[in-house]
Amino acid sequence: MKKRLLLMIFVILILSSCYGRGNNNIQYRGRTYGLEKVTNNSYVFKSSSGGGAITINTFDRSSSMKRYDVYIGSNVYILNGDTNRINVIYPNGQKTFAMRNGGAGKLVEGYPWPIDFMHLIISFEEMINRPKTNNEHFFYGIIFIGIGIYSYKNPELGWYLKHGWKYRNAEPSDFYIAGIKVLCVILVLIGLFLFINGLGII
Repeated sequence: MKKRLLLMIFVILILSSCYGRGNNNIQYRGRTYGLEKVTNNSYVFKSSSGGGAITINTFDRSSSMKRYDVYIGSNVYILNGDTNRINVIYPNGQKTFAMRNGGAGKLVEGYPWPIDFMHLIISFEEMINRPKTNNEHFFYGIIFIGIGIYSYKNPELGWYLKHGWKYRNAEPSDFYIAGIKVLCVILVLIGLFLFINGLGII
C-alpha cells in the first residue's frame, strides 16, 4: 500500500511539472522568451538564455490589421499587419516588410531581418489566441483526482491513519467504507472540473 501511495505522488509531481510554462512563450531569432508580466496591452518577455527583454505593446486588437510596438534593448520597431504579412518601420525610419511564406523586403543594415519579426508576431499571436489556462486549477485537479481514485480503491486507509492504529485487529464498518467511497467519487468529480477548467475548456 505504501509503495502504491508513493507511486501516485510521484506521478502527480511528474504530470504537474510537465504542464504550463510552455504556454506563454514567443520565439525570436532562435531563442525562446517566456512571458514575465502583462500590463493592459503591454507584454514583457525574457529569455533564460540571455538576450535581454522584449516588450510588445499591441493596438487595434479588434482589427484584422494590428499594430505592434516592439521594444528590444534601446530600439523600438513599429509593426503593422497580421500573421500573413507585416510592415516594419525601423528605429532609423526605414521601412520594409516580411511575409509568412518567407518573402521579405530589403534588409536594413545593423538591424534584425524582417523575417525575424514575422516569426515573432506569429508566435505572439499564437500565444494570445491560445485558450487561457489556469495552472493552479490544473494542478489541484490532478491532486484531487489522484487522491480520490486511490482512496476509493483503499477506503480503509483513512480509517487506519485516524483510528485503526490505536486498536489491534480492528476493521472499519461497511457504512464507513461506503461513505468514504461516496466522498471519493465527489472528490474525483471536483478534480475533473478543476482539471478541465485549468485547460481553459470551461
